[in-house]
Amino acid sequence: MPDHTRTWMGSRLRRCGGRLPPAFSAVGHTWALDLTFWVSPNGLLAQYGLPTAIRTDNESMFTSQLWGVALKALGILHHRAPPGQPWRNGRIERLFGTLKPLLRKIKPTSVAVLQNALAEFVHFYNHVRPHQNLGGLTPLEAWQGKCLADVRHAHAHRQGQWVQALDGLLVGYHVRC
Repeated sequence: MPDHTRTWMGSRLRRCGGRLPPAFSAVGHTWALDLTFWVSPNGLLAQYGLPTAIRTDNESMFTSQLWGVALKALGILHHRAPPGQPWRNGRIERLFGTLKPLLRKIKPTSVAVLQNALAEFVHFYNHVRPHQNLGGLTPLEAWQGKCLADVRHAHAHRQGQWVQALDGLLVGYHVRC
């Protein structure tokens, strides 16, 4: 096969691969991380335990020797997305792709304002907003092992309500409980 054909096919596969649903992994098995983070006041590690693996992109922080030593000491596997393929770490990239522009718009002026904004965002993102790659479920419903038929059946006779967060930057129609 000529080199130019291989190059074209490789780029087409990479582009199409970005549209595939993410592979299933057991709840709590693999955590995805990106450089933006905040420390949970209720102790995220204490609540869910250590993950088996962490998936990251290739930022220098995640390729450093210190990072590798820390993960090894904790017994956590490190999976890195191939360079130039952000969809391989798609869940976290999607979350931050939604969050970062909102934070730029509201420009939190203090830690308390930031915490409140993050709490509103987390609630909206996990409880209100259905996600295409979760088959129309919210992350909470997927975490609970529900399927879309379960959700539709349970809420067939409920009235929905308009929900907004972050001073109207996030708006949705919420039918779920």
